[in-house]
Amino acid sequence: MGVCLALAGVIYWLMRHTRLGIIIRVGAVNQGVTSEGLGINVRTLFTLIFSVGVALSAFAGMIAAPLTSIAPGIGDSILITCFVVVVIGVLLVKPRGLFA
Repeated sequence: MGVCLALAGVIYWLMRHTRLGIIIRVGAVNQGVTSEGLGINVRTLFTLIFSVGVALSAFAGMIAAPLTSIAPGIGDSILITCFVVVVIGVLLVKPRGLFA
């Protein structure tokens, strides 16, 4: 629990008190200002943020693994529901994918 709180504090500090945090917040609100005004590649920035999110979820899995039982079929009960949510989400964002 302490490790998670410390990590949350570091992320909060990073987002509020560093130049990278300011750039991330501006990129989330207005991509045009970030790319044109600051000269920052927004796609690279979002890829970096996504990579950090993946690393954080892998870290959370490492911490939670000793506390719970791990089995090969651990996520089978919600797999279909998650798949449907992803498909519907993609169709809402890009409706032309329905015709592909």
